[in-house]
Amino acid sequence: MCQYRKHTNLTAQNLFRLLILFYVFLLPQKQNIYCQTQPDLAHYMAFNPLINTAAINDYDYFTAFLYGRRQWVSINGAPLKTGLELIQPFQNNSAGLSISQESYGVHNKQRILANYSHRVKLMRYHTLSFGLGGGAQIISSNFTKIKPFDPDDEQFGYSKSVVSPDFSFGMKLKHKDYYVGIAIPSLISTEIVAYESEYTASYHAMPQNWIYYLHGGYKYNFKYYEQYLQISSLVKIDVNSPVDADLNMLYSHNKYFSMGISYRTKREILYFGQLQINERLKAGYCYHSNFNLNNAYLAGHELYVQYSHAIMRPLNIQSPRF
Repeated sequence: MCQYRKHTNLTAQNLFRLLILFYVFLLPQKQNIYCQTQPDLAHYMAFNPLINTAAINDYDYFTAFLYGRRQWVSINGAPLKTGLELIQPFQNNSAGLSISQESYGVHNKQRILANYSHRVKLMRYHTLSFGLGGGAQIISSNFTKIKPFDPDDEQFGYSKSVVSPDFSFGMKLKHKDYYVGIAIPSLISTEIVAYESEYTASYHAMPQNWIYYLHGGYKYNFKYYEQYLQISSLVKIDVNSPVDADLNMLYSHNKYFSMGISYRTKREILYFGQLQINERLKAGYCYHSNFNLNNAYLAGHELYVQYSHAIMRPLNIQSPRF
């Protein structure tokens, strides 16, 4: 989690345009203004480790998850994120590596976390996993991309970067038909202060700055044709912003093709599909339609490819891990 503070004169043409949008769209609305502080990903429904470190223990084989997200494609400088998740289980534990690259405007962030999760068996069909991730992120700003009215304006003639630590924590209770979990995706809050050519960072690990993820799901299995319906939800709690919630519904047919829809309280509807290509490869796509900005329509796209080093097995063969 990071926050930017830029102390400068708004003389750049791009920033002037942003001010015009601010007055036209936001000031007439008599409400508080909030910003997006965490990546807006949808495929956590297919891959819970995107939001909860403890969920890496859901996988009994080596798994790689490659994803990309383009938000608000009609707006230049809108958030763009790509990432890779790696998971290797061993006994009742799992180790993982999370690598991501995120850009928005003139800002960029590269993040790498090493993850660990331990699983304990509570009852016959229940397991409880605890997860912890630790690593670092590189936060940079390239103000040379801004074209000011004055080409010699020194306030826009530099680029800077800082390195900050970061940690994540999560817990997940899992049953064969349902699950619930809680996670804190970032325990360290980083504040960036940019003043003329100076670029400094301060770090805080205070609970009032944390964002909490509460998520859960239930899978209803039909009696015939290996079909199931999965209903899930994610609630994001930030003391500095209104509560956001997702309600998701996914239908799967023969475990090879899935499709679904999701509604978000921030006035966004998602349509997604998943395809099991073969025993090891799985792919998915999600289309985001957003009506949050003064009834303006904004669209986004999200893709993923998942690889598992395993062969599909009959249902009567159980994994040696619990």
